[in-house]
Amino acid sequence: MTGEVRGDGSAVSGDPVLSMTLTDAADQPPAKMVDLDSEQQMVSAIWGLVVRLVGGDRQAALCSNFAVASFTDLWKRSLTPGSLPQHKLHPACMYGAA
Repeated sequence: MTGEVRGDGSAVSGDPVLSMTLTDAADQPPAKMVDLDSEQQMVSAIWGLVVRLVGGDRQAALCSNFAVASFTDLWKRSLTPGSLPQHKLHPACMYGAA
């Protein structure tokens, strides 16, 4: 993590979470994005995702299984010219999903 902000927009400092690492499962392969219907690839699903927040001692302070979810309501993301990377973007990264 690189920063933390309160609901009112003010920066948080001194929170131990800022020194932790957000990572995946320690005891299984990484999550997969799956297209169950090869003809309709805009509803891919995420399977097997485990989210862990790990401290310097490599112990998980938080561990949660992500329920399988298909992408829906794809929308074009707001990419302003000043925020675009220097390399060419893959078309799929131009979209967000709920």
